[in-house]
Amino acid sequence: MPGTPVLLAAKLVTHGTMSLAWQNPPSTCLTVEINRNKDAGAYSVAQTLTGKATSA
Repeated sequence: MPGTPVLLAAKLVTHGTMSLAWQNPPSTCLTVEINRNKDAGAYSVAQTLTGKATSA
C-alpha cells in the first residue's frame, strides 16, 4: 500500500463544489481517488486522477 495523501487545503467554490490540494506520499502512487460522501450516505469515488496530481 503506497500510503495516504495529506490534505493541505479544502475550499468551497460553490454549493456542492470544492477545490482540494494535497501532498502525495513519498512512494510511487499510480492513482489518487477522491471519494465523496453525500447526505450522510455511503462514500463513492467522485474522481480518479494520476498519482502525480496534487489538486482537483
